Amino acid sequence: MKLRHCALGGRLTLGVLTSFVLTASAFATLSKRVRVPQKLSPAFDGDVVEQGTVESLLASLRTGSAMERAQAALALRNEGEKALPFLLEALPGADSKTGVWIISLLSEIEGESARSALRKCLDHSDARLRCAASMALGRVGEEVSEFAQVLLRRGDKKERRAVIMHFATRTDSESIGILARALRDEDWVVRNKARRGLLALIPDLDDAGRGDEINDVLLMSHASHLPGPKTDVIAVLAKRQDPRVAAALVLDLSNVDPEERGAAASALGHFEGDNIEQALLNVSTLDPVGTVRWHGVRSLGLLGGIKVIPTLIRSLRDQDRAVRQEALLGLTRISGVDHGFHYWLWVEWWKEFQKERDIEDEESFGS
Repeated sequence: MKLRHCALGGRLTLGVLTSFVLTASAFATLSKRVRVPQKLSPAFDGDVVEQGTVESLLASLRTGSAMERAQAALALRNEGEKALPFLLEALPGADSKTGVWIISLLSEIEGESARSALRKCLDHSDARLRCAASMALGRVGEEVSEFAQVLLRRGDKKERRAVIMHFATRTDSESIGILARALRDEDWVVRNKARRGLLALIPDLDDAGRGDEINDVLLMSHASHLPGPKTDVIAVLAKRQDPRVAAALVLDLSNVDPEERGAAASALGHFEGDNIEQALLNVSTLDPVGTVRWHGVRSLGLLGGIKVIPTLIRSLRDQDRAVRQEALLGLTRISGVDHGFHYWLWVEWWKEFQKERDIEDEESFGS
């Protein structure tokens, strides 16, 4: 079911964005590969576009085949600002497919009139056109505040999926805050895009001395009451070596949601400290959910150290097979020996190990 869900989500995302992405990329391809027929090329008398020719091109955008639409769009793009009045006139009553083409053409034309038309499309009743306008404005470098209004509005998830991509390459404080907030979005596609965008930006931001700013906005998103789960923001926090982050993750081990507990247990494997180690020792043996125990055992194996060995030995008797396997991996990594899943062989080895190193230990393994 999970694979089916992921495949379905991928198809939905591609379905929303394919038209505009193909439209934007088609111009470059067509300008090299497609020769626009002479009958589609607008005729000019000085600086005046022949209205009948432009209307013919717009008609091709509305009702033509895919190739005819592309040829008409390329011809209109070549005329630039001369075609602008006709594009602005045709946009309000355009259907979705034609509107996407017109919006893409407007993004190619400089000037406030084209920008203004694109901004008006952000409030269009058609989600597909809103999505296309958001992407077009991002391509021409429109101020991020315009996108923030679209993204933060509780609107169509398709629109949020489209607009979030434009923040992934921006390093201003407002964009970073929007990406951090998007980590708690209700839609998993938006969260995933925001997470990947932040992880790509963080190294450069750290080099620029903005590490504390990143930690602040991530912790604010983590502590907020936004509707989405915390798993994605925890995944980003796992890369941040900040005492405040470690403390927040330890508290997450008590969350009701087992996915969030598991994500926190996994993230804590990147931190050090006695309180962190003790918290992982507890969750590895006491959490009622096997996947959470697995994350805890895995983090203990990564942290290493003598103190975690008794817990890993106990985990060899866990009812969950994955937990037992992870415990064995941790034990062999720390000890350098391999007794397989033979619990009592590990117990005997631990007792000999203690005697050789004169280690005092009050652990009791029972019968």
